[in-house]
Amino acid sequence: DFYFVYKGKVLYLEVKTLTGELSKEQEGWISGLIKNGQDAQVGYGFDACKDIIDAVFGPLKSCFF
Repeated sequence: DFYFVYKGKVLYLEVKTLTGELSKEQEGWISGLIKNGQDAQVGYGFDACKDIIDAVFGPLKSCFF
């Protein structure tokens, strides 16, 4: 759903609801990105997505969240 570029790092983030599921196509894309050395993750709900972003880039300014 989103990709982020910040201070030389790239994150591909698939955003899902708490009960959402990945389609086979999404699983394929994410797997392909990871196999090619990219950071691709799935976040289930806002809090999980924020935690992933913070883990990859460090805590961002509060204006983003």
